[in-house]
Amino acid sequence: MNARQLEVFHAIMSSSSLTQAARMLNVSQPAISAFLKHTEDQTGVRLFHRISGRLVPTPEAEQLFPEVDRIIGQLGILDRVTQDLRTGKAGFLSVIGNATLINVLLPDFVARFHANRPDVRLRLETAYSRQIFDRVARREFDLGLVYGAGQDAQVGTKQLGSLQLVCAMRPDHPLARLKKVGLKDLAGQKLVTYGPKTPLRPNIEDIMTTLDAVVEVSLPNTACLLARAGPYVALIDSLIFQGAEFSDLAVKPFVPANRIEINLVIPKDRPRSKLSLDFEAELISGLDEGFRKGLIFAAK
Repeated sequence: MNARQLEVFHAIMSSSSLTQAARMLNVSQPAISAFLKHTEDQTGVRLFHRISGRLVPTPEAEQLFPEVDRIIGQLGILDRVTQDLRTGKAGFLSVIGNATLINVLLPDFVARFHANRPDVRLRLETAYSRQIFDRVARREFDLGLVYGAGQDAQVGTKQLGSLQLVCAMRPDHPLARLKKVGLKDLAGQKLVTYGPKTPLRPNIEDIMTTLDAVVEVSLPNTACLLARAGPYVALIDSLIFQGAEFSDLAVKPFVPANRIEINLVIPKDRPRSKLSLDFEAELISGLDEGFRKGLIFAAK
């Protein structure tokens, strides 16, 4: 029995008459009668007897019905899942990114995204940029988030915005009185910044040829904790200050202005799911809050 035959049989068994079954399936009664006869001829199993003008299920039909009922239920679930996939309300999405972008940029956004899609499963993972490009290219992840554009022929990138390079320090630090901090101001200061091979180091390499850091870290949280604890100046990107965790620090723009791109890494020459496209669109929309705070700048 094919899916349509199962549906007709189930409708007849579940209703009190051929007329009602035909109404359930939005077809005429003669059409459903003909379809039933064809099904019995094809399967070689008599499913109904007509007694006193009524269709009475045969014992064979009674035995079939529980299995058919289960299959029809599964088909209904399949229809709902297909509908959810088509509308982006269900499915699986994996995102890999630099640690700060995943840990600071995404949590609030993911909570809002999930609120309207409770059946969506998400996988978030952190990695260095080279790994992000490779794993999106190998289709291990749907999307990536990186600092800087990067060069990789196997993937595409789309700029989401850019961050400002800033200096963070305790409010009682001498540099906290300045409106902006430049290279000359940092001379002789205990500087904390990103170490080699970290995602942001390529963006500040030209600055580090002039300045020496007394501490190099891999995460901006560590730099901020050091700035809070002692006489350090943390040279970091502005994203970490989107939250309130380090609101007690003085944050000064670094001059000359140094913008650090945030880029979405996307598969190249490969169809993307509705869920992936929705995630991208809503992430771009969600960055408006960062734009308003002046911590993230809109892509040109």
